[in-house]
Amino acid sequence: MKIDKINIAIIGCGVISDIYITSLQSKFEITNVVACFDLNRSKMLAQAAKYNIKAMSYEQILNDPDINLIINLTNPAAHYSITKQALVHDKNVFSEKMLAVDLEEGQELCRLAREHHVRLGVAPDTFLGGGIQTARYILDQGLIGTPLSAVVSLNRDFGVYADIFPHMNQRGGTLPFDTGCYYLTALANLFGPAT
Repeated sequence: MKIDKINIAIIGCGVISDIYITSLQSKFEITNVVACFDLNRSKMLAQAAKYNIKAMSYEQILNDPDINLIINLTNPAAHYSITKQALVHDKNVFSEKMLAVDLEEGQELCRLAREHHVRLGVAPDTFLGGGIQTARYILDQGLIGTPLSAVVSLNRDFGVYADIFPHMNQRGGTLPFDTGCYYLTALANLFGPAT
């Protein structure tokens, strides 16, 4: 059975785009990164040249019927608008964390994905990694009884990160959104939703 290629456009050509493009081009036979876009034209052109893909405007990407999947690597505050435009253009979307910075916006994106019959995924997917899956197994097998509490500790030099990544000081870029989401996702995976 022949599987068609999934043609992908990367939106946001910052640091994280390198690992996405490299992985998608080298590790998966069905993925085909064909285009990129960034408001910073020099970043966009550099990534397009480096990976031999097209530099396109977001409008061109949205209107290209051959592009099946948008990978949204923009700053968190831009996720909602970028993802919404893609969904209403019947594009599948995978977004870096977080899906949106407001609950209502995230719920709207989920509704739009259902209405347009497209897939919508979001990082973090780190709960699928070995450490959290081992913890999942331990809980599922009852090896430690019933957990009554969990402790999560996160400490970073926020000033250093904010200097490197200015969006960290903006709405949707703070520590709970940027890094805390990994811990919250792990806890939800292990213990279920908060009530």
